[in-house]
Amino acid sequence: MFMAVIRRLSNRIFVTGLYHVAKDGGIEAKIPERCPRAESDGTCGITKFSTRKRTYGMGYPLWICICSNHNYHFTVYPPGWIPFARNPIVQLTPDGKPIEIVHSDTDSEDASPWSFTMFKAIIAAAAGRLWPEEKQLGVADSLLPVNYQGVARTQKRCIKVFMKTFGLLKNSHHKSRERVCDLLGIEMTTLQNSREKMNTRSRGPPLWQVRGGQGKEILDSLATSANTSDKLLQLMSLA
Repeated sequence: MFMAVIRRLSNRIFVTGLYHVAKDGGIEAKIPERCPRAESDGTCGITKFSTRKRTYGMGYPLWICICSNHNYHFTVYPPGWIPFARNPIVQLTPDGKPIEIVHSDTDSEDASPWSFTMFKAIIAAAAGRLWPEEKQLGVADSLLPVNYQGVARTQKRCIKVFMKTFGLLKNSHHKSRERVCDLLGIEMTTLQNSREKMNTRSRGPPLWQVRGGQGKEILDSLATSANTSDKLLQLMSLA
């Protein structure tokens, strides 16, 4: 048993817990001590209820636990993940450790530790790659490959979500950038310079590529750790 973390994203409460390799080679969760309905001095009686397979995501079934004391079912999400996400905030091992990505071509898009996260749209744009304008016709979502990226409008929307989270939109309030500085330790001048470039059209690369490049510089300054994931989740909750 261990103390899992009960988190909030917008109006959704969810539980993050550690997973580990079982004796049979599968991935299983460590049973949390508390459920989301526990009072500060209350006790829980938590056991495994079932598992839930994911078509996309972490690649192993999620555990659904039940608290008999509060008659409450909840899913245990591994570190770096949030409900319904196809990619993590930060790429971590099931037990919350950073993943070291080794790639022969350091300039490759896949060499970035952020290429397989929620921020993959940023990394692709920084590499000058715009996702296709349309999804392949006649292919259902359930039949798309696991590494399916998306379409151009989705990529541009993801970039704008990143800009909103980091206070980089043209109409973003300065307090949102102050929050980023306080949480992530990024210099205010860095954010101000990136904001100016991300909102200025020029005769150079297209704006989506400029935004990707500036976003990648910010991401590359962050450690790919569980602590960073927690702080990014806080920013996403407040954006």
